[in-house]
Amino acid sequence: MKELRFNRYVEAICIAFNLSRINLFKKSKKTDDVDPRQMLYYICMSTGFRYTNIIRLMDKNGYATANSTIRFGINAMTEKLKTERDYQDLVNQLNKI
Repeated sequence: MKELRFNRYVEAICIAFNLSRINLFKKSKKTDDVDPRQMLYYICMSTGFRYTNIIRLMDKNGYATANSTIRFGINAMTEKLKTERDYQDLVNQLNKI
């Protein structure tokens, strides 16, 4: 069940950020790739995923990550959500999935 929801989040985030699924799951530190990934971490955690769920699903898509990376991403996205109205709107959309 979580994998289905995860994949729906991935699809919605890729559309919102105009990003391919491949770029979402590639190792890159470019903001255009990092922000969507951090959004994915944020929405997963805010909807009841555990770190182990996220790590497993990211790994299944070819992206190895760790608790600390996810935690950092969530904190970074939390800060962006305070000022970025577009990000707030996207979170509201994703919460409806």
